[in-house]
Amino acid sequence: MRHSELNLVSKDRQMIQVSGLTKYFGPQKLFEDVTWQIDRFQRTALVGHNGAGKSTILKIIAGELDADGGSVMIPKNMTLGYLPQEITSMDTKPAIDLVLSGKQYLLDIEAELEVLQAQVEASPTPELIAQFGEKQHIFETEGGYRLRAEAQSIMASLGFRNDELHKLTTEFSGGWQMRILLARLLLSKPDLLLLDEPTNHLDIESLAWLESFLAGYPGILLIVSHDRAFLNHVIDGVCSLDENGLLQFPGNYDHYLEMREALEEQLEKTAEAQRHEIAEKQAFIEKFRYKATKAKQVQSRVKQLEKMESVQLLQNRKKIRFHFPQPERPPQVLLELRNVSKSYGDNVVYRNLDFRIYRGDKLALVAPNGAGKSTLIKILANIIPFEGERLLADRVHLAHFAQHQVDALDFSKTLLEEAGADLPNTITMTMLRAALGAFLFTNEDVDKPVSVLSGGEKNKLALAKILLRAPNLLLLDEPTNHLDLDSREALERALMDYPGTIVVISHDRWFIDKVCNKIASIDHGRIDIFEGTYSEHEAFMAAQAAETQAAQPEPENPNAKKQKRIEAAQQRDAIRKATKHLSERVKKLEAETGALEDAIKQVDAQLADPETYKDSGKIRELTTRKSELETQLETAFEAWMTAQAELDEAMSQFE
Repeated sequence: MRHSELNLVSKDRQMIQVSGLTKYFGPQKLFEDVTWQIDRFQRTALVGHNGAGKSTILKIIAGELDADGGSVMIPKNMTLGYLPQEITSMDTKPAIDLVLSGKQYLLDIEAELEVLQAQVEASPTPELIAQFGEKQHIFETEGGYRLRAEAQSIMASLGFRNDELHKLTTEFSGGWQMRILLARLLLSKPDLLLLDEPTNHLDIESLAWLESFLAGYPGILLIVSHDRAFLNHVIDGVCSLDENGLLQFPGNYDHYLEMREALEEQLEKTAEAQRHEIAEKQAFIEKFRYKATKAKQVQSRVKQLEKMESVQLLQNRKKIRFHFPQPERPPQVLLELRNVSKSYGDNVVYRNLDFRIYRGDKLALVAPNGAGKSTLIKILANIIPFEGERLLADRVHLAHFAQHQVDALDFSKTLLEEAGADLPNTITMTMLRAALGAFLFTNEDVDKPVSVLSGGEKNKLALAKILLRAPNLLLLDEPTNHLDLDSREALERALMDYPGTIVVISHDRWFIDKVCNKIASIDHGRIDIFEGTYSEHEAFMAAQAAETQAAQPEPENPNAKKQKRIEAAQQRDAIRKATKHLSERVKKLEAETGALEDAIKQVDAQLADPETYKDSGKIRELTTRKSELETQLETAFEAWMTAQAELDEAMSQFE
């Protein structure tokens, strides 16, 4: 850092301290004199409006950006990992290799072992043998032999298929590249993990796994996220950064809102009492200012007023208040797909799909990434080729907000120029400025180039452009990405009041729950519609699962227990028959893995015997054998885990 310092303190202190941190962008102050102990809570959310400086603080702590003042102190032996909000560059290598680089020191030890092995073969001195044994012990203790299996498990949990693990990183989209970086960080398990919007590119299933992983994370977490449900599941403390400085609250995000509201009420009452006290003292001073008998009391009250510190109220930011223009009323069926099919090469996403959108629908598309949500949105928007019919009714004005809508903005224009580009003639400059003002873009902001806006501000600009067109059918693909929590809540309120029809993709479960009245689950090209909110859909699915698993009521006859035992035996027999081949494969692979581990131990025992090193041919034979066994063990272990997962999935069908 130029003006601030990244100091390393003894790890024994176990304290991560930010002191007096200050940052300017040109003449504009972003934040000033920010001081706090980061590890006061184990899993902390840093929250605040777009542009408050949250991402900047993470970059400064990570050493990616210089501050203009202050210091960051971390224990000198503490490891640090940082996930940025946006990728600037990425090494071109197989995805699994980049993930494995999260434990680069183990890869380095592995390479050193190969070199030492060759040296031992050539000259089996006691020193080399001891060095080889020490390195091998470290490699094994640190989980080197399990490293690749662990990396594959994390990548699978984040949605990567086995056939994608060795694809080059540059062949993935930006969202999947972020998943690769996240997988690398989670594999490395740093002592301090900084995550800037880690949920932006995850589907709901991957998000649920990440929540579970982070909830039990052994290190210190500092997270910037605008996903309310995610924060409620993961964090145990909140740091709020805004015009008031930085305030800390224990608990999850909902608890933070309650405590902040209570604090605001308390400060208001204290401020009101102070105003009343000041008024009384000032009245006394004015009334008895010129009475000699009261001079002492007057001077006492004057001094009391001079010493009195004003109660500082929390500076409530302006809320975004915007409403959609009243759209034209469309027919009952706005858009219909008939016998629609769509494939990407050999990958069939939809075959002979029929789908209708009705007036008043606020429909959420829910499915894992790759199931076809964005493809369906693009078909509905008619922006990709497909087979079949797409029937758009008269009087339907469709607007499509793509997942990367900000990429369509012209960064060379000012905010006002870009917002007004290609708008209908009916939109006046007054209406345009009012719409931008509703998104908290001030008169000074509208002359800024789009290039300097934050990710959230660009998203709001793209949304504002859509609103000005008064659509009656909105197709929204991840509209809340990069929006701060206040902006999300404002968008929720606007969409709840919106009289038109919505089809939305979002991984923000809170947002879906507030906005949507229908859930469309996509599974292998089939769409099932549920009438109700996301929470109701989840409760329904859980109830269905529980009903399937529930035991049949006990028959009311003397042979009820016997019949129940017979049915249970029949059920067990059915499970055994259905999963016999998988169970046998798991047992076989487990035995194979155990045998390979025993074989490696036997080779290690021979390599540890000094007599072995009297025969260079024997050394070469043993080290080659060990390398072969380790390769076989890695393959067998991966196959064992895959087979076990298949068996678990098959068994779950009978639960």
